[in-house]
Amino acid sequence: MMTPQRMPSSNSLLVKLCLLSLISSINAFMGTQPFISRRLTARFVFERMSEECIGAIVTAQKQAQKFNQREVELPFLVAGIVDMPESEAMTRTLKQYGISWRKTIQALEVVYPGKADGSSIGSFFQRKDPDDDLPFGKDVQRTLKAAGVIADQMKSTTIMPHHLFLSMLEFKEGSPSTAVEDSTTNGAYYLITKIDSDLRPITLCESLIGHLQESQDKSKDLVTGTGEGASTKTLDECGIDLTAQARDGLLDVVQGRDREIQACMRTLVRRRKNNVCLIGEAGVGKTSIAEGIAQVLVSPECPPRMKGTRLVSLELSTLVAGTKYRGDFEERLQAIVQEVTAPKAPPTILFIDEIHNLVGAGAAEGEKIWWHEIGY
Repeated sequence: MMTPQRMPSSNSLLVKLCLLSLISSINAFMGTQPFISRRLTARFVFERMSEECIGAIVTAQKQAQKFNQREVELPFLVAGIVDMPESEAMTRTLKQYGISWRKTIQALEVVYPGKADGSSIGSFFQRKDPDDDLPFGKDVQRTLKAAGVIADQMKSTTIMPHHLFLSMLEFKEGSPSTAVEDSTTNGAYYLITKIDSDLRPITLCESLIGHLQESQDKSKDLVTGTGEGASTKTLDECGIDLTAQARDGLLDVVQGRDREIQACMRTLVRRRKNNVCLIGEAGVGKTSIAEGIAQVLVSPECPPRMKGTRLVSLELSTLVAGTKYRGDFEERLQAIVQEVTAPKAPPTILFIDEIHNLVGAGAAEGEKIWWHEIGY
């Protein structure tokens, strides 16, 4: 009696197909080693890669073909990582320094001018079959080997896009840590200079390492049930974490509000009666003071009592949205209060911007609620 065989899942089948197609293009992956050893080593490296990492390499292949290149070079590998960063740390690093897909493609067009998608008649005859995989350049081969070494140093059994990113920028951890310094010798760094000439590889790598460390600490908290282990689903939907933006360098430096920021900090560190209400005309900088406080909370000058505190700007427009009848708004607001006061939740400061919009929030249809009715 014949038993039916179970068909593999679509995801695993896709990964295997990508592996088979990519291995055919890396026969020279290990340089001078014998063919069998070379092939086994290449297969082992790619079997360690995550699906997103393989997807990043596939994207690099497609971009190299789009620009009519004979081999995959480091600038195309940058595009692959930007397309599939996978980890939250890699995504935050790219966003922090403004490395987007659109800017990356524009930079590729600068690095490879007039070579995209058959811009000349000659390129039409030189163009390879889209189904044919391009070989990897020597720099990419070294990057793939180094990515495995970096993954081992980080005690990771899987090679992920951030390992590729660190290896292609030649990051070496130490005191001090180092990275590539000459853009003329490294295609990845050269492409990054076309995105932003002020970016430095060591800055990108150290920022990525910092975000990876934060992600590991958060995972430990989730396992041990401490710190950020408490869920803040409603707050995450209705608020913006200003301390996270300050940590990523997404907030502008606040000028001329040092006295007000210090006065707010003195009130916030109190044990009782520690609420601050900022009153002023529109455009005088009330929200900027909150952003300045967020920058203090992530800086070395943060008071010891406030360390680890996050500042979340509560978006009332999102909080009130959909609250047609009395009780909906209060229920959502109570959920946020319960989330930030939970025993396992990190210390949180709520910044309610445009607080005067609370007038009428939660009123029944055809009814208004005035300040004196809600205790103001």
